[in-house]
Amino acid sequence: MRVLFIDLGAYDGRTAELFLERMTGTEHDLTVCCVEANPEMELECRRRFVGDERVSVYGFAVAAEEGVTRLWMDNAEGHGSSIYADKRNVTEEFVEVPARKFSSFFEEVCILGAVTLLKANIEGAECDLVKDMEEHGLFDRVDALLGVAFGKRGNWGVGWVADMAKTPSLRPGIPDVVDILRKHEMRPFVFSGDIPRSVDIVKLVERLGREKDENK
Repeated sequence: MRVLFIDLGAYDGRTAELFLERMTGTEHDLTVCCVEANPEMELECRRRFVGDERVSVYGFAVAAEEGVTRLWMDNAEGHGSSIYADKRNVTEEFVEVPARKFSSFFEEVCILGAVTLLKANIEGAECDLVKDMEEHGLFDRVDALLGVAFGKRGNWGVGWVADMAKTPSLRPGIPDVVDILRKHEMRPFVFSGDIPRSVDIVKLVERLGREKDENK
């Protein structure tokens, strides 16, 4: 079975590496796409996966429009840099980085018939991601959403709206994002090596694979 893991906000590649480690021993054909906007973290991510043909690393910010955008640097060594200047942890320092809509990128990397997992931790740009996916019908082409942030158990937006809540200009849009996720019955799973209740990714992939086979 083919499995596509897309990691938006890959940072230095830790979450993607965890995915590969957890999937070790399975017979699945794995493809991993890491997207990181921060140039320094993108470089770290590339170093982590040197020689691993399963992994491709891309340097751009997910945004509402394609082109170039400012990435506002955070005050904790790149842990939360954002394209939104009013996110509460960013500074006045910024770098300009390529910007892409997720929908156009997805068309380049999607794999027909693959179990497709989408993890996002993009510091508020989840609002742009969700609206873009809704506009282009991508929720029907992604099998599961993953997040890494803490949140209340059962919260539809766990891991996807946490950074929107830290950004005053985005807070009013949280209900719309949650409504879209609920509409498509896409409750993000928590997937992180630092969180005890992280989803069992192997069991999740196998269940999604069975469901795809049953729906053929």
